Amino acid sequence: PMSIAGHTRLLVPDVRREQLRIIALQGDRLVETGRCALASPIVGSVTAISAREVSLGTGSGPAVIAPGDCPKP
Repeated sequence: PMSIAGHTRLLVPDVRREQLRIIALQGDRLVETGRCALASPIVGSVTAISAREVSLGTGSGPAVIAPGDCPKP
């Protein structure tokens, strides 16, 4: 889990591990609120490195993204 704009979000790779999905609990449902395309599939951990950014272990090395900037699906 990660706090984005003051709300807890789950960061989950898609089935092919080529996109990072941003998931929120809204009421009693899990809702996808964002999706970031990645240049290379996730093969390692997702680690918060600041209040705004995460580091992803990808097949081409570490990648840094800001989940709050991911477009809505």
